[in-house]
Amino acid sequence: MKFPKRFKIHRTAGKPGVRMSLDQVHLFKRKGRPDELVASDGRCLAIVPVSDSKADKAGPITVAAMKKALAPPNKDDAQIEADGQTLSVKVKDAKVSFQVEPIERPMPDPDKVAPKGPVLFRAAINAKLLAQVAEAIGTEGPVILEFYDHEGPIGVKALPIVGDPDDSPYGRGLLMPMTLDKAQRITPTDAPTEIEGSDGLTSRQRAAHKAVATRRANAEKAKGPGRRGK
Repeated sequence: MKFPKRFKIHRTAGKPGVRMSLDQVHLFKRKGRPDELVASDGRCLAIVPVSDSKADKAGPITVAAMKKALAPPNKDDAQIEADGQTLSVKVKDAKVSFQVEPIERPMPDPDKVAPKGPVLFRAAINAKLLAQVAEAIGTEGPVILEFYDHEGPIGVKALPIVGDPDDSPYGRGLLMPMTLDKAQRITPTDAPTEIEGSDGLTSRQRAAHKAVATRRANAEKAKGPGRRGK
């Protein structure tokens, strides 16, 4: 199989030894559809197309083989041959072999976890800029994106993590969306809306804030008497 070197799909695979069906990249072959590489750690999932894969066997591809196929001195598309037992990675005019590692059970079909309903709205953002804003406002964890319309700036806020001190502040930021062609736009005109309360929060936002407060209170109780933060 071949795939462009810009596909770093192995980065979404799970940690070694946690779940053996997720700590590798998997080649999926479906009748009547293009072959694809799939990787997931249980929290995120990536799917990329491959070519020239007719002779390859569906199944796991080790992260080590993926890294070798993408590493220098390879300059063209990454190439891996998978016969079900051995993975042969092309490096210049030679081949490096890796053994296929056994798995407990096949990786779940990504089609079974993919959303089935219609897309409610669509927005394009620069992923690198989002990472820069997250770092700038003091978080390496989850962020909340706030959409006010489909052309204006997007609000970026840190989502507090359970166990953070209550007096640990976060910043906030804005991120300009990228322009979509009219044919690519999907606006949330038909999506259900929520009425804001007197506190300016929707019922979902209020429930999320309450859940965070509850988790923090439980974390404080778990510390025991005399061990609570000041």
